[in-house]
Amino acid sequence: MVALGCLVLFAACGGKEDPTEAVRDFLSRGSRMAEEHDVKALMELTTEGFSLEPQGMDRHEVRKALLFVFRHYGSFRILYPKPRIQFKEREKRARVALPFVIVRKEVSIPGLKQLLDDPREWVEEVGDRADLYWLELELFRGSGESWKAEVARIRPLGPGMR
Repeated sequence: MVALGCLVLFAACGGKEDPTEAVRDFLSRGSRMAEEHDVKALMELTTEGFSLEPQGMDRHEVRKALLFVFRHYGSFRILYPKPRIQFKEREKRARVALPFVIVRKEVSIPGLKQLLDDPREWVEEVGDRADLYWLELELFRGSGESWKAEVARIRPLGPGMR
């Protein structure tokens, strides 16, 4: 269930800005929404057919799971390095992949800011101090619309899975 915290990475963005920056902004604003426990805003950023895999959860089930995750963590932060982003269909679709952790606000992991551009080193540094997950998002943006998440895939990155 804790892995459902990945959904905190959803946020609205769009417009005519650089598509890579727009997706990075999507992640940044989404993590802030999650840290604020704003389930409604997070769910508005998913498509009607959104699913969380491999759990096979739909939007309704994810909404309930987010409430559980927020209660479990209380006040938390989401940390992640620079994501890997691939665009398809003339930048109407994007696939985002990144490791992430959810840590309670009082927990500190020094040195991570220096590793934001090096995901491999970031994972090595954070992996021994927090529960680490791998997240893949499939995003869609219609003409003139904001990014919306269609699918989220999550898996834990335990010591033998890095």
